[in-house]
Amino acid sequence: MTRSARRIVAVDGIDGSGKSQVASALAAACAAEGVAVTLLHVDDFRRDVDFAGLDAGAEAARYYDQYFDLAALDGALASFQAGSAG
Repeated sequence: MTRSARRIVAVDGIDGSGKSQVASALAAACAAEGVAVTLLHVDDFRRDVDFAGLDAGAEAARYYDQYFDLAALDGALASFQAGSAG
């Protein structure tokens, strides 16, 4: 891999498992090696959703369908892959 190649590394896991800590440590290690890093957290793409009055099944569906602005996240990733800093 050349230094100019862009790569995306995703860290996934359950709430509270240390994903942000691992991602931050990896980003710091890459930066220390001179590799430019853009760190995105899916939580940065949250939307406000009103869950009031929903049963558990409807709440789960609304969470997955509406809680995150995944189109905006996709746009940020596409911009990164195209050469933007992110």
